[in-house]
Amino acid sequence: MDNKKTILHVFSQLNSGGAETLIVRLAEYRNNKEVPFMFLLDKTEEGVYDEKVKALGSKLFYIKKFTGINAIRYVASIISFFLSDEGKKIDIVHGHVGSTASIYLLIAKMFGKNTVAHSHNSYSKKFNSKQIVYRLMAYPTRFLADKYVAPSMLAGESRFGRKVVESKEFNILRNGFVIEDFEYNDENRRDIRKKLDISDDAVVISNVGRMVDAKNQTFFLDVLHKYAEKSEKEVVGLIIGSGPLHQKLVSKASEMNIPVKFISNTAEINKYYSAFDDFIFPSIFEGLGNVVVEAQMAGLNVLMSEAVPNEAVINNELVYVESLDSSIDSWVNRVEDLVLKNANRNQKSAESLRGDGHQYDLKFVNEQLENIYSF
Repeated sequence: MDNKKTILHVFSQLNSGGAETLIVRLAEYRNNKEVPFMFLLDKTEEGVYDEKVKALGSKLFYIKKFTGINAIRYVASIISFFLSDEGKKIDIVHGHVGSTASIYLLIAKMFGKNTVAHSHNSYSKKFNSKQIVYRLMAYPTRFLADKYVAPSMLAGESRFGRKVVESKEFNILRNGFVIEDFEYNDENRRDIRKKLDISDDAVVISNVGRMVDAKNQTFFLDVLHKYAEKSEKEVVGLIIGSGPLHQKLVSKASEMNIPVKFISNTAEINKYYSAFDDFIFPSIFEGLGNVVVEAQMAGLNVLMSEAVPNEAVINNELVYVESLDSSIDSWVNRVEDLVLKNANRNQKSAESLRGDGHQYDLKFVNEQLENIYSF
């Protein structure tokens, strides 16, 4: 890739979701490049990563947030950006916001930019009005981008269709990270537990993800509650993330009298994995489930739903799958099995790092991205 090409990433906000975290990690990795990533956002509230990317030399630009009734103003704000001096410098537009990609990528192409459409999720099997609108808006994207990217075949086919996935324009790009950063660490475990006032003997059942329906964290709380009732040990739940369901989850945990700690977005998520004992991920749908990979890197036993793609499994010894159609009791029984296997974290972590984890190594992923940006 020509390092002097200017890449514009389109997000809503730079919070610590999987997609945003991937690009910020890559921005850090390529800090020595002559031209840093630029970002086009539709939320003006400060995101977790705003200051970090600014320190790396990135610039943040803002457009109107699409609401449907403001379509003309939304389009005008995008056109205005590409007409600006900064907009004229952009060579490649990499779109991560799926709902409006068919609009902003089309406009980018009208201004002579190369375009990349990136799917980070698969579609839910359950339909509602919002999802119908989303799919209708996202559908034209499969006909207009120059290249297509997804973390798994499922995420790619779900968003772009089989014809695109089978074409040479489609690329699998794992959510890369410095895998050694997630290796189990006793010191991190002690420090985080002390910081959160969690005893060394407590069993910490965890979940990481944006607080939205797709992550199914209300079900996580149901499982946690029932397990805590049965366990003779002290049990603490820990959810890391933010999102529109935050208050609903806090209220539910309070009503059920469950000992749960809620942590907002953190730039040091890698350290928290060492403080966990087990990881539950009952997502309704996922593009990959990057946090499942991270958990395995830390040697954690993982209980995930069948909706998470198999590509997220890098250590078969650590991952257990349960159907969302199964009863809460079935999930609780699985958790009990996992807790009994909480040992040899250092060894399990090392095995994950040595195994299929290499495909998530940031250096490898960066090389793949450079090839994608070769127009």
